[in-house]
Amino acid sequence: MAPSVIIGYWNIRGLAQPIRNMLEYKGIEYKDKRYDFDMSAPSDIPKMIAQWMADKTGSPLIVGGKCEQAMEFPNLPYYVETRTDGSKLKTSQSLSIMRHIARMNGLNVEGEDNLAKIDQYEQQVMDIRTAIVGYCFGNPNLRYPNYAEDIKSAVFTQWDKVLGGKQWIMGDKLTYVDFLFWECIDWHVILKDDMLEGLENLKSYYSRFADLPKIKAYHSSDRYKEWPLVGPFGKKFGWTR
Repeated sequence: MAPSVIIGYWNIRGLAQPIRNMLEYKGIEYKDKRYDFDMSAPSDIPKMIAQWMADKTGSPLIVGGKCEQAMEFPNLPYYVETRTDGSKLKTSQSLSIMRHIARMNGLNVEGEDNLAKIDQYEQQVMDIRTAIVGYCFGNPNLRYPNYAEDIKSAVFTQWDKVLGGKQWIMGDKLTYVDFLFWECIDWHVILKDDMLEGLENLKSYYSRFADLPKIKAYHSSDRYKEWPLVGPFGKKFGWTR
């Protein structure tokens, strides 16, 4: 039987890795459709991304036809879910995908106060992701000119306080935001291996997530690709460390 879910993304961690981690944690069988960059001519962008463009403009899964509905906003990452009745959900945008998986698999919260809180945490984590991606691509950051030191003192120190006495971001309940946050933390630990020194709550949280049995098994398997974090245009964490 074919997997009920397809995740399409570049052959990097990038935006899709928290989604992959969620699917692994929930034991959802999925096809990890990865698109390679053609690096034979790095200055030829159309050639570099030709594998994805061929699917984006010609694959029935994306454009429709042959009993397939079209994907409204074809982009990477994309998510295709085939239901038991044969109908399909096709969507893109990494956060939308994560929220959907969370709603369907008990990785979200209930109640307006909790929803307001988790929305806040999600956006705080997105600020970190924006910052680290900017760093990877060499964009100057006026808030964090000495990136590793500044992000630790200005951001991770505050998160260490927020996590005090908690198992997960929302308390005892693991949610999709934990998957998003852990991925951001891991990128920073790769950047600076002592990033979490002196931040005991954050360090414990980071280790606790990594030690979840299904996450640990996945990250130890050949299905998990630790590198690269970003695409070939990244000045840091791209094709070279």
